[in-house]
Amino acid sequence: MDLYWERQRGDKCRIHSLNAMFGKQFITDQLFKELCESYDKLIPGLKSIEMDGFAECRSIISYIVEKYTNQFTLLIPINLNNINKSNRDFFNYSRYLKYFGIEILQYFEFNKGHIWFNIYKNNKWYKVDSLSGINEINTINNFKENGYLLIFSTKMIFIEIEYIIDCLKSTNLKKLDGNLEIIFYNLYHLISKIKLEYCRDNSKYNKKIAILRQIYKLLIDFIKINRQLFIDNIRRKKIIKELINFISLF
Repeated sequence: MDLYWERQRGDKCRIHSLNAMFGKQFITDQLFKELCESYDKLIPGLKSIEMDGFAECRSIISYIVEKYTNQFTLLIPINLNNINKSNRDFFNYSRYLKYFGIEILQYFEFNKGHIWFNIYKNNKWYKVDSLSGINEINTINNFKENGYLLIFSTKMIFIEIEYIIDCLKSTNLKKLDGNLEIIFYNLYHLISKIKLEYCRDNSKYNKKIAILRQIYKLLIDFIKINRQLFIDNIRRKKIIKELINFISLF
């Protein structure tokens, strides 16, 4: 079994779990520090080298995975004492379970103080943990109290984009409440992972690509506004309205 594992050093479990994913000692302490500094410049207020601050449905782990692999990572938040039950109920994360071992072959799992990496290899799931080593585990059949960062295949990205857009088209925006921002953040990162290129002989496909290009441009503006110290709420509301209009055309 060819899996890479590192023994725990101090509080370096984030580095160890990332290297388990890369399959080698790729992230050094110094590189991790530099990446944390780069990530914190994107999102003011974070101190990623000290702790994992989740912002925009992302963390330093997400940032590093996407930077070096261009793969989308989806956050399922910790649900200790049902603190995120409403989030989990709204997004129905259990719909991903059928894709494990098919389109989802890797994921990070974490609790309040530790993170590790799980991988599907040779038709079996393995937990690669800097504290407990490499151990075979059962296929996940429900999401428990721990948090998860699922790594999507390209096919899974397209499935999720269509799901989100269908959700926005069929749901009253007032019912989305605070979940609208989460939806927009995820949609932005999903679209950023695909090539929005036209196909010469497929007008129906090209129409969808044209709409996705407009949605992506608006999502970039939405995120820029949200990252400002003083948010322009008038402009923000206008962008949301434009986003919903284009989404309705998809």
